[in-house]
Amino acid sequence: MAILSRRSLQQMIDSNAQVLTEDQVKKHVDMLNRANEQFLDSEWEVAIIYGLSKLGNIRHEPDLGVHGKPRRLDIIFESHKPADIAFAGDVMAVSDRGLHKENPQDLFTAELTRRIQKGKLPLQHFSYRINGHYDGPYGDQKVRL
Repeated sequence: MAILSRRSLQQMIDSNAQVLTEDQVKKHVDMLNRANEQFLDSEWEVAIIYGLSKLGNIRHEPDLGVHGKPRRLDIIFESHKPADIAFAGDVMAVSDRGLHKENPQDLFTAELTRRIQKGKLPLQHFSYRINGHYDGPYGDQKVRL
């Protein structure tokens, strides 16, 4: 699901074409047109490249090969003077897909709704609450329903 409008994304892609190669722009366009699981990563990458390109110089996916193996980061940024800020990083979007798989609340909700409707009962007269707890050591905790 997109966060930004197609018009905004298109404006950013057009602007990014000034700092990216034709193949890099095509890769972004292809990923955005697929609308698959990597869509959000690509959308943020386009937006971050656009924003940073207004503040300094960027290199997108430069080969930083180590021991003859290609290694790529999404962005290496160096700001315009006087700030002198530089950093390298990867753009990622966090997903809670694993949590949904381990705690299938959606399946319960769909089945409850189906049964209520099958019985021709008013949906607004039903509610539920699913309690949970955190399991595991701090920093690596998971929600268990």
